[in-house]
Amino acid sequence: MPDRRPERCSPAPSPTLPVWGYHTGLTPERWHTVYPACTEPGSPVDIATGTLGDADPADPVELDLRPTRWRVLNTGRTVQAEPAGPDGGPGPGRAGGFTVATTRYTVAQLHFHAPSEHTFDGAAAAMEIHVVATSADDAVTVIGAPLRIGPGPTALGLVLDAVPSEVTPAPFGRIATGITTGGSVTTDELDLSDVLPVGRDTVRYLGSLTTPPCTGGVLWHVYTTPVTVSADEAAGFTAVHHGNVRPVQPLHDRELSVRTVVNAPA
Repeated sequence: MPDRRPERCSPAPSPTLPVWGYHTGLTPERWHTVYPACTEPGSPVDIATGTLGDADPADPVELDLRPTRWRVLNTGRTVQAEPAGPDGGPGPGRAGGFTVATTRYTVAQLHFHAPSEHTFDGAAAAMEIHVVATSADDAVTVIGAPLRIGPGPTALGLVLDAVPSEVTPAPFGRIATGITTGGSVTTDELDLSDVLPVGRDTVRYLGSLTTPPCTGGVLWHVYTTPVTVSADEAAGFTAVHHGNVRPVQPLHDRELSVRTVVNAPA
């Protein structure tokens, strides 16, 4: 079955809907009672490595990333960062982006889960980073990478060592850009090229956002090998959030294909 193109994301539901969470209130097994899209084939999924084929060299993920400062906030459900301008204000487009199947996507934000949401052969990694990007017509793609504990410090320490104690809820149901400055911390420059390695394979599939409203049509690329984060950096996150994970969803008849990450042509 050929890869499907990502669909345009639907408008966000009303912010008056019940507050969802992971441990109390509207927990993942009940999200569908308020957010119907959470019943559709979605994300995350378990990746059975024995079923994966070879990467398609004609259709890579092309990275064109740039260093920028990041505004970090504690949303109450995760630690999220978005590109910042020189003055610490919003910096749309400053982190660069990537090209997938001739479509250009611009990095909008990144955030973390612990343990990982995607699993490989049923096993989860210590954490997972999601780098969320959008196209000019509002299509969404996410690059996910499992994180393992290893030597540090690492590039991700710039974000994970800057977790604010104050909770600043992100705008409901949208890919956050232009978040409020209250409760945020602005980092020094971080180049996502130091986080997302080239020359490695990812698993491509069509899924959804892993949080309500579980919007579908999201094109995922999940690294098959983990990226390193130090124990101290991971502890900075898990001291605030742990178990912020949606259970893996049935794959049904969706295809998993392999794509290699490369640098975009100069």
